[in-house]
Amino acid sequence: MTPHSPYKGLAPYDRHDQDKFFGREHEKELLLGHILSNKTTLLYAASGVGKSSLLGAALMPELEALDKENLDVAYHRSWIDDPARALKETVKQTLCRRKKAAPAELHPLDDSTLPDFFDGCADYGSDPIVLILDQFEEFFRYHTQQPAFFSFIDQLAEVMTDPKLPVSVVLAMREDFLAELSVFRGRVPELLNHSYRLQKLTWPQAKEAIVKPATQDTFGFHYEEALLNTLQQELSEAREPSAENRPLAVAPRAFPAIEGAYLQIVCTELWRHEQHNPERVIRKTTYDTLGGAKVIVKHYFEQIMSECTRAESRLASRAFSFLVTERGTKMAYPEEVLAKIVRVKRSKLQPVLEKLKNARILRDEARPDGTWYELYHDVFGQIIEAWNNAFRQQRWRRLKAGLAASIAACLCILGVASYQGYQIAQHNQRLARNAGTLDIHQTTAATLTLACIRHYDPGRACPPDPMPVKGTSMDLPGPADYVLTARTADWSVDYPVYIHGVTHQMAVRVVPPPSRIPSGMAYIPAGRFRMGDKDLLDVKGLENERPSHDVEVAGFYMDTHEVINAQYQQCVREGGCTPPQHRSCYDPYERQVGESFVKETQPVVCVDWQQAKTFCESKDKRLPTEAEWEKAAAGPEGYLWPFGNAFDGTKANTTENGRDHSAPVGTYDANKYKLYDMSGNVSEWVEDSYDKAFYAKPEASHPNPLSQSDGKGGRVQRGGSWWHGIEGVRTTRRHWARPHDVSTLVGFRCAKLLDNPLSP
Repeated sequence: MTPHSPYKGLAPYDRHDQDKFFGREHEKELLLGHILSNKTTLLYAASGVGKSSLLGAALMPELEALDKENLDVAYHRSWIDDPARALKETVKQTLCRRKKAAPAELHPLDDSTLPDFFDGCADYGSDPIVLILDQFEEFFRYHTQQPAFFSFIDQLAEVMTDPKLPVSVVLAMREDFLAELSVFRGRVPELLNHSYRLQKLTWPQAKEAIVKPATQDTFGFHYEEALLNTLQQELSEAREPSAENRPLAVAPRAFPAIEGAYLQIVCTELWRHEQHNPERVIRKTTYDTLGGAKVIVKHYFEQIMSECTRAESRLASRAFSFLVTERGTKMAYPEEVLAKIVRVKRSKLQPVLEKLKNARILRDEARPDGTWYELYHDVFGQIIEAWNNAFRQQRWRRLKAGLAASIAACLCILGVASYQGYQIAQHNQRLARNAGTLDIHQTTAATLTLACIRHYDPGRACPPDPMPVKGTSMDLPGPADYVLTARTADWSVDYPVYIHGVTHQMAVRVVPPPSRIPSGMAYIPAGRFRMGDKDLLDVKGLENERPSHDVEVAGFYMDTHEVINAQYQQCVREGGCTPPQHRSCYDPYERQVGESFVKETQPVVCVDWQQAKTFCESKDKRLPTEAEWEKAAAGPEGYLWPFGNAFDGTKANTTENGRDHSAPVGTYDANKYKLYDMSGNVSEWVEDSYDKAFYAKPEASHPNPLSQSDGKGGRVQRGGSWWHGIEGVRTTRRHWARPHDVSTLVGFRCAKLLDNPLSP
């Protein structure tokens, strides 16, 4: 925002900006009625519509004003730290700011549960205290897989429903995260009955937001009518679907929706160019000179990036790959962690982050564990994605051209006949191809072929046919997945090969498979594979799936199918297992466990981690480790889903095919390792304790890694279930639950090491 501007730019409006906030009077009155008459209110909207500004500049001043409601309003929007502790701190600061209590008076409440905390605050605060939980979707983003998740949900639900607690709770969140509120089902029955969807601005509302701030006495400017007419058309077109792209069931609006963030960028830029106009008029000619709404918004970001050096742009590009998720939403990272995952010194990255922060592309937040950064506004998500793709492609073309020139120069200077020149040329070729090295160690005579599965560089494509392998070493371009196949007349074995790029080495030891494989199990050969999210361009992986890393896993067997009810019930009858916990079993549709889950050939569900472990041990097996499970599920191809890198809802039992329960095992085709239902059907317990940051620790890259915390915080589950969608059933996706949790979504399968894991 320019100095003394009537507009706030992309920063949300707060209680200090109420004299500049216009266009939401109707929504303010409706929400006030909701909040004052209900114990819980849900406010939701699409990203960028202006929930935070409505709360900060309209509702909070009205609720807090001494001559109006005079209520204590605790506004909380930071969800990175421990949510219960941070929430209590926000409420304490509110009561102290309004001089209702001294810090020392509230200190004894620090260690209490949320219900007890608010019960204690009732002696000091208004009746009710209004608790606004803004950007609540970020709580789910950062804490769904944390051990204290359900404890916080249980405590918050009690605060939201206990009539004895003088608290009115407002949940404000993005509408595309509403499904996350299913955790409150049964806990807060009336939650969705007291909800309000905030729509984008209509043109009459947008006109108020444009004109009234500038016409105030402080500024005294007015807009030309012709410019307002043009803004009405172009701000609507900037974000409204075209007629051919609008769903047939959706009629055009009487007043097309206006994107508030676009409006702010356009008005801020107009003000920046007109603020010294002696006629105090904001003119259409200025708007036309700037190129119109779409160009202004695009240039706003591009201008900021053009002021970066090439080195700064490269670092920004790499950081954006993590700060913007595959859904175009923002993700926060500590500065130190971000530096590690983009593989640069913190001292080099920090100035770039600071520059982007000052330009309001990023925001920072000081935390006990350091400074965190995130996207300032989701409106930049698609713009950044487009810029980033173009930047990477341009950089790749520039790199290839430069390396080709280097090769030619070296050959000209040193001569083709020169061995030194030959070595330099080979090295430069490897650089140009981003080639790493595959080393092959054969313990037996076999014919070897190599097939390229996927290049992660969008400028490269895999050749259609496998190629024969001769020799013990070869250079392969990366980043890419390959499959090395060893074949004789009697057997064949497939090995995963991932080449990250220059300097990356991959080794495969070729051994024949075991002569006998246990009944009902599949053989997974020993060797190295790449674990975690390998694709940094699509950024589909969650934070706990990164960084990807090489893992050496000993040879093992794994059950071809999930353990079925018939097998488990036999163990119960023999006295080796305890019965499934059907009575206390969680089901997302709150059903009693019945015929939908107990058929003999369906996977057993409603067993906790210890029950699964006990069953496997009774069969002289064990639960697979997380690394074993991922290697087996991804197959030798290193696939995103067991059946390929493109999702197909007909090849797994997931929410996309409409089934609301598990299917008999083996209903869908097996992967190349002959394993069934590695995506969907039921999630599967594995041996590891859950550690969100485990992949960033040195021990994650040790041979046969195993996360070995006490497990009280949670145990890992893999594969997703019939209830999960496309992203939840990826081979790299890490789920978790408390060891004693039981669910209709979760089962297991067993694994077993070879007698000699490195040989048959």
